[in-house]
Amino acid sequence: MNFLEEKILSDGTVKQGNILKIDNFLNHQIDTNVICQIAQELKRRFSDVSVDKVLTIEASGIAIATMVGASVRCACRLCQEEPDSQQYGRKI
Repeated sequence: MNFLEEKILSDGTVKQGNILKIDNFLNHQIDTNVICQIAQELKRRFSDVSVDKVLTIEASGIAIATMVGASVRCACRLCQEEPDSQQYGRKI
């Protein structure tokens, strides 16, 4: 995944506390070329596995999961946290 290392080195920024920020090509503005390359690499790495769904949390993984799902021709499932049932007046 040298392409990703190169992208991080060229476009990533390190913030206070050694936090690596790559939201300029992963979140706020998605670099579709990078996402496609990541998807193809994941497809290659899992080529010996039968994939029938791609699962991600409802966050930064959505774009990558969608492209991986498209590349292996399967559904992409987005998981989200259950809302607090008390908040909506429901009893469990």
